[in-house]
Amino acid sequence: MKLPNANLKTVYIPLRGGEDLISTTVEIDPGSAMLTYNYELDVNGRYRRIDGYEAFDGRPKPSEASYWLLNYKAGFTSILVGSVITGLGASGEVLEITLTSGSWISGTAADP
Repeated sequence: MKLPNANLKTVYIPLRGGEDLISTTVEIDPGSAMLTYNYELDVNGRYRRIDGYEAFDGRPKPSEASYWLLNYKAGFTSILVGSVITGLGASGEVLEITLTSGSWISGTAADP
């Protein structure tokens, strides 16, 4: 039976400090990261998984846009992604179509 090494020391190093892309491997502070994916620092300087990300290209933020789900039944004409649907004083662009039952040809297309 092998006994544990009596000279072994345990050191607690809290993970904080953020990503350090400038320092060399030898110079980096304990607890700092050299490369991270999907993690960021919280307000206390500790690592946490990101909540998500959003494109930053000058267009309006998708998280601030309004989306509605419209159910349909007895559909005769295929609805195309990118087309605009207008009715009752409002209009919107079709982002996705889900056909859960029926078919367009028979006029029974539905997403109840």
